Amino acid sequence: MSDNDSIIIMRVNSDIADGIFNETINCLFESVPLNNQLLNKKVYIYSSGMEEAIVGYVKISQIYNDKPYKILINTGHFKDEYSYEVIKKFGKYNRNCHAFGLSDVTEFDLHLPLTFINDINKDFRITHFIEHIDCNDSIYYLIKEWDKEFSLDGKLCDNPKEMSSLILRRNKDRVIL
Repeated sequence: MSDNDSIIIMRVNSDIADGIFNETINCLFESVPLNNQLLNKKVYIYSSGMEEAIVGYVKISQIYNDKPYKILINTGHFKDEYSYEVIKKFGKYNRNCHAFGLSDVTEFDLHLPLTFINDINKDFRITHFIEHIDCNDSIYYLIKEWDKEFSLDGKLCDNPKEMSSLILRRNKDRVIL
């Protein structure tokens, strides 16, 4: 399967998603290293918590493997509120800290709720930090089409509610075929 045959979804909590899209967080920390093959790839952000929606996407611009405080210094987060949470979770000198820089941060004009995704595939759940969605999965085209219509790239549709219903209908029909 080539990279063009799948999409990647990253699950983050709502506070982190808000920080990513208001651009106060430009780096995410994780205890598991991120695969270098994700560099410069589009990664959709799923906001867990109350919203439960794919809210936009980012690209992974850099991967860091170092002590948390060094990564915080290198990413400009050492003296902000986010650094406190990182140090609290990972410790200041933990040698097993991994982080990745974010670029091309793009929020959807209309978020794609999990309820819409479950209308296409009732069994779909985002249970891991990173999920790969194969082009054979029924929601692959739903996410691609949603991205095309609702990315904040200057060509927003006139009627988001009508367009979201149309996208959902088309993808339900695709599942039936």
